Amino acid sequence: NSADPAADVSFRVIADHIRSVAFLVAEGVLPSNEGRGFVLRRITRRAMRHGRMLGIEDFFLYRAAGVVTDMMGDAFPELRENLNYIARVTLGEEERFAHTLSLGQPRMDELSITTKDAGLSVVPGEEVFVLHDTYGYPRDLAEETAAIHGLEIDGAAFDSAMEEQRQSARAHWKGSGEEGVSPVWHEIREAHGSTQFLGYSKIETSSKVAAIVIDNDRAQSASEGVEVEVVLNRTPFYAESGGQEGDRGRITWPEGSAEVIDAQKPLPDVYVHSVKIERGTLKTGQVVEVALDAERRGDLQLNHTATHILQFALREVLGDHVKQAGSHLSRGHLRFDFTHFAQITPREKERIDDIVNERIRENAPVSTEVMSIDKALESGATALFGERYGDDVRVVSVGEFSKELCGGTHTGAAGDIGLFSIIHEGSVASGVRRIEAVTGGNAFAHVRREHNLLAEIAEMTKAPPSEEAERVRRLIEQNRSMERELRQIREKQSRTEVGDLVKDARDIGGIKVLAIRRDGLEPGSLRELIDAAKGKLKSGVAVVISASDGKVSIAAGVTKDLSGRYHAGNLVKDLAARVGGKGGGRPDFAQAGGRDVEKVDEALAALPGIIEKMA
Repeated sequence: NSADPAADVSFRVIADHIRSVAFLVAEGVLPSNEGRGFVLRRITRRAMRHGRMLGIEDFFLYRAAGVVTDMMGDAFPELRENLNYIARVTLGEEERFAHTLSLGQPRMDELSITTKDAGLSVVPGEEVFVLHDTYGYPRDLAEETAAIHGLEIDGAAFDSAMEEQRQSARAHWKGSGEEGVSPVWHEIREAHGSTQFLGYSKIETSSKVAAIVIDNDRAQSASEGVEVEVVLNRTPFYAESGGQEGDRGRITWPEGSAEVIDAQKPLPDVYVHSVKIERGTLKTGQVVEVALDAERRGDLQLNHTATHILQFALREVLGDHVKQAGSHLSRGHLRFDFTHFAQITPREKERIDDIVNERIRENAPVSTEVMSIDKALESGATALFGERYGDDVRVVSVGEFSKELCGGTHTGAAGDIGLFSIIHEGSVASGVRRIEAVTGGNAFAHVRREHNLLAEIAEMTKAPPSEEAERVRRLIEQNRSMERELRQIREKQSRTEVGDLVKDARDIGGIKVLAIRRDGLEPGSLRELIDAAKGKLKSGVAVVISASDGKVSIAAGVTKDLSGRYHAGNLVKDLAARVGGKGGGRPDFAQAGGRDVEKVDEALAALPGIIEKMA
């Protein structure tokens, strides 16, 4: 207990929040801007704000995670197992929030100054909310900043914007479950019952058309050329779920045929086939033959089993904190998202690749078993965090090393995969990495392409294979050196020309305005030109615009004696909008960017009018 009631509240908030942070991160939740990740981010940053209120300026929450583990680790061993990961994730969020403040504070200062310069006493709440929503900039800090400038924030407008966002989030959440599914699928399930799925053991079967849906309305038939959605009473088609794409194939009947281009599940037990009628008329109640594309299904199964082996390899190399954060399995390649706090090194990636291929060569059997969710978890099966499971679940095992809850289709043995090759690894969100890989024939094709590319490089560089990399590095460095020299020559030439150009400055509203277009300049060079132009002008406004590689760079400067009347930040903001970009800055200097090179001359032509409006 503290003698200061406010401090006592802050201590309690920090203690409560760090417990929540530790458990959420241990369960695989990562800070983000949506769902559970957003909750984690909010409570982490609230704890950090209370630490700041107590005078704690350094990062501290990540150390407090260790205290939680010491107190609760015996009862919750997952805290001890993931302590290093929890600390790393928490420290990362503390560092990001510090960066957030470095981004948001200058913008809040600028917003306050702009409001005060306009003769207003209240900072627009909706603009403060944009800072809060975009950068995570806290409202209480915004209020402190406004107070320093003798202003206050329009709290009602801020609250209104916040509530509008909450309502939007609630609507999105409601639309993500059965509540958001079109009533037509509920009606079909009520009338015809669940779809019987045969896809684990069959790739073709006889079936009956239970319902046909066109533009979200039920229909009795569909004719040639029409795209419809069809519900069958039983099907071998796997409907997209668990990251695995839906099957494709064909539906045939004596008088016609149709192509199945996708399969989805709007409800857990209702399988919907997206169909294009090729010949004849398809009718409800009709008996049909259905057959999926077995070759495509086979490729999907290779990728799905590979993701299970990949997750095992990731945990072996990176640690037990690795958890699946998403996946997508197409015929051509697999994509696997997982929790990890750092970029994977080349050596780690090589080791992951090796482990997966070692397990493939061991050719362990792939088996499935349906059991209760409790028994599955007790057996050590891995569940996808956030996924909803029924009382009974399907467990897929690869040998003795991998066991996961999974409803997807798989190979009969690991060796069926043939070859696994990682083609890309990168970050997709804070604390979430993504691996893209290919398997089977696609992996062999990838390796062949890589080999042919190296052979082509060796031919172009006239270097033996052992020296290719060094030869390419030298060529790249030589090219960069030449580009630097060329850039310096251009910049020197531009600075020399500034003195000559000053005499071309126009008088607009009684001030000198110099506008320069010099394409091919680096954004950093624009500031040097602005400073040189301001020095030559003595009193006036200078604008430099440069187009290069399909991008536009803009810089503007206002001499000190005029910065009270003319605002460089507002000037570049207006110019940038005219070339498809945005930006801003201080009253005396600002930079911006754009994408529409064709509009540069038009923007320069508008400069006099922009200056006159500022006067």
